Amino acid sequence: MRYFDTKQGWLILSVAVLLYGCGGGQEKSTSNNVGDAFSEARENVVSRVDKVIHDLPPATEVPFMLRGAGVSYRPEVPNDLRGLDTYTSFSNTKAALNLGVYAADIGYLSSFDQVQLSLDYIEGCQQLAEKLGISTAFSADLIERFEMNMSNTDSMTKIVDEGMRRVEERLEDLDQLSIASESLAGSFIEGIYIAAASIAQEKQSNTLSQEQELIIAKLLNIIIEQRRALLDLISLLKSIEQEAKLSSLIERLNELRYHYDEVSTQLETNHSEIDTPAINELLASIRNLREEIVELDNSVF
Repeated sequence: MRYFDTKQGWLILSVAVLLYGCGGGQEKSTSNNVGDAFSEARENVVSRVDKVIHDLPPATEVPFMLRGAGVSYRPEVPNDLRGLDTYTSFSNTKAALNLGVYAADIGYLSSFDQVQLSLDYIEGCQQLAEKLGISTAFSADLIERFEMNMSNTDSMTKIVDEGMRRVEERLEDLDQLSIASESLAGSFIEGIYIAAASIAQEKQSNTLSQEQELIIAKLLNIIIEQRRALLDLISLLKSIEQEAKLSSLIERLNELRYHYDEVSTQLETNHSEIDTPAINELLASIRNLREEIVELDNSVF
């Protein structure tokens, strides 16, 4: 794989230089030791990255929770499929992020029994997977199983999550873990964005009913509970060799983490407020990041 812990690498390199300077008679032994040390450092990073990947919530988890919160379906919430051709013409980062976005959207659509749209979106995921060289992730057999289970919401979401797991496994095999991580980031952001967009819809009323306030409180709780997953995602991305676009993503996720921390501080003193500057700034930060991911240009990602 193309990543390793930089600090560990320099430490090992320094030790290697010192050992080499202590005597030429042990060059072969020293070389073997250095090789073993690099292998060990690399395996430590691989293990840490794999753990974070498997600890993150499935792509459909947050969208699937929304219906239970009492939210109504909004057709404008999922990212429009018209962006598919544009995403496939841009960078792998853009395609990978939006593969994750569309996977989360399938969870949302499936939760509200939008059967045909769910199928359209899973076929869109297949196109992006082909762009990324991982067409087996959303292959014909998986789409066929999806079609056969379109009357069963639980089965459909499990099939979508299986497709995303195939993405992770396939990309690890191909030494492209950064793309798998970007797909996970896309699905994470889309999940909390859907919750944020649902809050915005509820807040459109001039006067909130008690039922609407309860729905908003439930949605905020769903978003706030994803803070641990956000920290894991940042940790994962930092463990991978950073390219320009990956660095931009980490920077924006750290901005989002700042707003999460502000809300956490607020909640320590007041658990009842659902309309405060800290919460509104968190929701705005989520919406802005999602807009950068799905926008039909390549200026950021």
